[in-house]
Amino acid sequence: MKFMLKGAALLLIASALGSCSGGDGGDIYTCVVEGTSVQVPAMTGGRIIGLYAETGEAVAAGQVLALIDTIDLSFQRAQLEAAVDEIGVQEEIALTARGRASSELEYLRLNHERLSNLLEGSAVTRQAVDDAGNRLRNAEAALATAGQQVRTVQAKKRQIEAQLALVDKQIADALVTAVTAGIVTNKYYEPGEAVPRMSPVYEIIDTREVWGKIYVGEEKLPSIKAGDEVRINIDGM
Repeated sequence: MKFMLKGAALLLIASALGSCSGGDGGDIYTCVVEGTSVQVPAMTGGRIIGLYAETGEAVAAGQVLALIDTIDLSFQRAQLEAAVDEIGVQEEIALTARGRASSELEYLRLNHERLSNLLEGSAVTRQAVDDAGNRLRNAEAALATAGQQVRTVQAKKRQIEAQLALVDKQIADALVTAVTAGIVTNKYYEPGEAVPRMSPVYEIIDTREVWGKIYVGEEKLPSIKAGDEVRINIDGM
């Protein structure tokens, strides 16, 4: 049998064990008060600089529980920032080269058209027109190559920016916060210890809603129905 407990009554729960009674002279059962257990992981691994909650302490959602050292991530971020600056210069050079290739192509296209028109009037030779056509095709290939270079540099830039965003997230994740309000039931590390990524640092019981579970013998089941009331006594109170 299971029943829910909500609200201020949760604050009276001093231990995990309570007693459940069916009233004066009724049957008495021992029950366990349970709640949703939430593991709070270290999303960023590393040496723990500080732990700010103790077992049995009530914490609020979003409260800072621990801080992980991020000095290595800070150096990595500095390297990536320098790489972003470098790739930015390469992008400018590639864009300039593409613009120059585009201008050269336009000039050679106009020159080829002019020579083709003059060929009709026998003002130039076929050889001159063919040479202009070859230069035009080379310019088209050069523009295509310049465009590929721009796309390659820009793709590398996006890759580095994504790496930088990931490092920024890892630095932000070094601040371990409570994902829910509740009571700290376990603290798995001490300051100075190294915690692997995704390993739990704390365990929190969500006290906004808990339940008691009792076990009733088979011979008592026929006398129990939904809606029956019980009186709950907390051990030690």
